[in-house]
Amino acid sequence: MTVKYTERFNRLWHLYDNTLAHGKKGSKFTAMKAFEKYSEDEQDRIITDTQALMRHFKSQTQPDRLPHLSTWLNQQYFDQEIPSFAEKQV
Repeated sequence: MTVKYTERFNRLWHLYDNTLAHGKKGSKFTAMKAFEKYSEDEQDRIITDTQALMRHFKSQTQPDRLPHLSTWLNQQYFDQEIPSFAEKQV
């Protein structure tokens, strides 16, 4: 059985940086199942938010380690706020 991944999911899969996730994104199939639970509008927001968070995490000198992508989706890690420059100074 061949699994067909959607274009949206493939975009998310490729932008999720495995160097920030202990070198492992986890199971692609499990992550896709978690992603499919969301509506298309929510999926678009997840992709946008995840892209912004990846840029933020990569810019840190000691970035947080990220969970597998399925955990990222199931526990809504993508819903984090990125601290502003002013908040970082405090």
